[in-house]
Amino acid sequence: MSSSARVVAARLDRRDVVDLVAVEKASGTDVAALRREAGDLRARLDVPADALADGEMTRDQFARANRRAQDRLAEVEGRLTEVATHDVLAGLHGPGAGRLWLTSDDIQWRRAVLAALVEVALHPVKTGRPKEGEQIDPTSIEFRWRGDELTWRQRGFV
Repeated sequence: MSSSARVVAARLDRRDVVDLVAVEKASGTDVAALRREAGDLRARLDVPADALADGEMTRDQFARANRRAQDRLAEVEGRLTEVATHDVLAGLHGPGAGRLWLTSDDIQWRRAVLAALVEVALHPVKTGRPKEGEQIDPTSIEFRWRGDELTWRQRGFV
């Protein structure tokens, strides 16, 4: 895990992240629970496939189990989409929020959270193609919290 990911996760774990985020309270939706359920449902979709492959269930049983899980996943993802249009960070703050963000398999959501919290600036680097084995100069990438005037480097995060 990169140091940048650790910094974002630590920031999400702080209770004062709500100062950066307008948390959607009116809907009463437990977004974190919906995200966990979606992850569980995605993982459960493998179980009937494995059972069918191992001869432990018939094709009809597989189709029924798969359809139920797919239908519920579509319903949960639909609710998440509705809430996300209001606030991508709804329900994501306080202890455990960083781990939820780090371990989510929803890369689009992870990117949206990152975009909501962090501004990234790329500064010019030397011209030409990099030589074999040459790395990006980390000082050419600048991170700052949205609404903050100091960069992460200035604050000592990276």
